[in-house]
Amino acid sequence: MTAPATAPPPSGLTGARSKALLVYIGLTGLFILGIWVAFALAGSGVFGLNHHNLVAKHLDKQTGLDPHRAVGSILGLVGLLMLIAVIVARPGRNLVIGTVAVFLLAGIGQPLFAGIGEDHRWGGALHVLNAGVILVLAFWLHLTARKVPRA
Repeated sequence: MTAPATAPPPSGLTGARSKALLVYIGLTGLFILGIWVAFALAGSGVFGLNHHNLVAKHLDKQTGLDPHRAVGSILGLVGLLMLIAVIVARPGRNLVIGTVAVFLLAGIGQPLFAGIGEDHRWGGALHVLNAGVILVLAFWLHLTARKVPRA
């Protein structure tokens, strides 16, 4: 009696795709860390205002929030690099779609909600809520990417 034929084990990513996935995993980790830093800098900036020179209509001119803004700009660049890495790696549809979503939420949503927040407090609330969604999605992307088989 012969043993039943089994399908060959699924092969993992090789070559440039495997390296791009490793870069992607590193970038998602950096992105997650950057989000936490941005949260801390936002809190430091807002609580550092201490009602000095605080005019609600001119929150964009408060220098205490400049480090938060700088980290946000860097995160936009990291999001773009994540998008490039995931396109090169092609690790699966869910990771590509999730990365596109993070890129759009971070690159378009965050500046949009922050701008709206200067005139309407609910815009600022959406800025924070969107950051939370981005953080959760980034964690999911990072953990999912780590499970992708590599040869």
